[in-house]
Amino acid sequence: MVLTRSDLAEKIESIKKTIREYNSKAPIFEAKACVDRIVPLDEFLAGPVSSSVAPLSGKPYAFCGLGNPESFFDTLRRANVNLAGVHKFRDHHGYIQKDVESIESEAEWVGSSGLVTTAKDAVKLAGLTFRLPCFVAIANTVVSDRQAFTELLVPSSAGR
Repeated sequence: MVLTRSDLAEKIESIKKTIREYNSKAPIFEAKACVDRIVPLDEFLAGPVSSSVAPLSGKPYAFCGLGNPESFFDTLRRANVNLAGVHKFRDHHGYIQKDVESIESEAEWVGSSGLVTTAKDAVKLAGLTFRLPCFVAIANTVVSDRQAFTELLVPSSAGR
C-alpha cells in the first residue's frame, strides 16, 4: 500500500495503525512530492531540460491552475522556496496574455521579481510574453524505502 501525500497528512501514523488492524503484514510505503529541479520557462518549453536547478533570486510569486493548488505551494515551501505570494487559477486553466500581465502586476505589487509555476501549467504558456523571469518547478514523487518498493514491483530472480 502506498500512502500518497504523506508529508501533508497530519495523522499518518494513525492511518498506518488503522491499516495494520486490517492487515498486519501489508507493506506500507509513503509517497511525497518533491521539487526535483527548477528551470527557466523558455528552457522547459524548448526541452529537454537540464538537470541543474536554476537559481531563484528573491521571493518568487507562484501561480498554477491545479485541482489542489495548495499542494504545489506547500511543495515549494518544503523545498525552501520563500514565496512572495500565490495566485490560484481553476484547474485546467487556459492561459492568455491578460493572465500573464495580471500575474506579473500582482508579483510586482508584493515585491517579487520573478514567477514560478508547475510543468502542467508551463506547457500552456507557450507563445505568451513575460516581462518577469518565469521558472518551472519540476516535481518528482519520492517513495519511502525505494529498494523494498521496487522489489515488490519487480521481484529479483533470487526470490523466484
